[in-house]
Amino acid sequence: MEQKVKDGISGILILFYFLIGGISVISEYMQDNFLTYISKPFLMPILFYLYYLNSEKRNNAFVLALFFNWIANIAFIAATKDTVYFGSLFFLLYRVMVVYILVERITFPKIIPFLIGCIPFFFIYITVTSLVNNEIENGIYLFWVNGIFMIFLGGFTLANYILNNNKVNTLLLISTLLFTFIQFLVTINLYYLTLTLFQPISLAMFVVAQYLLYKSVLIMDYKRTLYHNASSGV
Repeated sequence: MEQKVKDGISGILILFYFLIGGISVISEYMQDNFLTYISKPFLMPILFYLYYLNSEKRNNAFVLALFFNWIANIAFIAATKDTVYFGSLFFLLYRVMVVYILVERITFPKIIPFLIGCIPFFFIYITVTSLVNNEIENGIYLFWVNGIFMIFLGGFTLANYILNNNKVNTLLLISTLLFTFIQFLVTINLYYLTLTLFQPISLAMFVVAQYLLYKSVLIMDYKRTLYHNASSGV
């Protein structure tokens, strides 16, 4: 496929992604379940096709992560305690794949910057836990494991950004911060204080966070392609 055609299709898909994301946010605000069901499930497939179209050296772990995220999104639509538990399980698998991608592609920071980077995320997690610990019941262990991965990703991305604030590390840090606030809002909304605005705000942040993660993985794929081409003398 010619580059101009590919760029044109990519531009249309990006617009479509944010259009669908906007419709999903509005549907969450209006509490229109039908509109949510016919919009939100299309977000990850659009992002997958964007990635498939633009990455010359595709990362299967990222494709699997998108699949897990897609399942989690569908489960989260109903927003009951049972479906949220199921969605949290798949979102945990998504986080595991993201951690794998980052650790495999990016040099792990030194231990001191990493631990310092974990501190703000640790306090956010402790704050959320103290508010909802008695309400989560059977899902508490899954919540803790998700929290551990959240803290790890936070420390990893913040430390790498401090040590080297290139484009990839910047995108990853912003994405991780957004995902952290999403977990905070969703958990508080479900178990502590229900406000109409929490769901649409969380979804708007999710749309942006997932796109930024896609962009960072795409850049990493491009750099890896350049490296392999240079190594092979292409």
